[in-house]
Amino acid sequence: MTRFTKRYKVIIYDYLYDLASSGKLLIPHHDLLKNEMLYLQRKYMPTGYRVFAKRDGMVRTDDLVDALAGACFVTSDQDQSRLPQGRLARLSVTMGADQTVWRSMQGVPYGVGLGQRVAKDMRS
Repeated sequence: MTRFTKRYKVIIYDYLYDLASSGKLLIPHHDLLKNEMLYLQRKYMPTGYRVFAKRDGMVRTDDLVDALAGACFVTSDQDQSRLPQGRLARLSVTMGADQTVWRSMQGVPYGVGLGQRVAKDMRS
């Protein structure tokens, strides 16, 4: 359960704006959602902005857009859905004292030699 604080609403609407302006958001045809998005307003404040429906517009709620923005943010939140990062792994292939073959977890060879040197070469 997520609290819809002012700060959280700014974060999810910023994310929704980025998705929509970059063309990465595909929205199904839904008249109410379309009208809510068309009549949505931002009022800038010293601490950010406030999002609300236009008072004299066709619709007077922003509930569906709130749900869409929240769903887009939660499903794309990198802290929750981030994949594990690749790491340097030593597999048992040794050709000499300092000729160890270092491979990724998928088996791709990264280099031959001492582990510290191979890791340093990968960073540069």
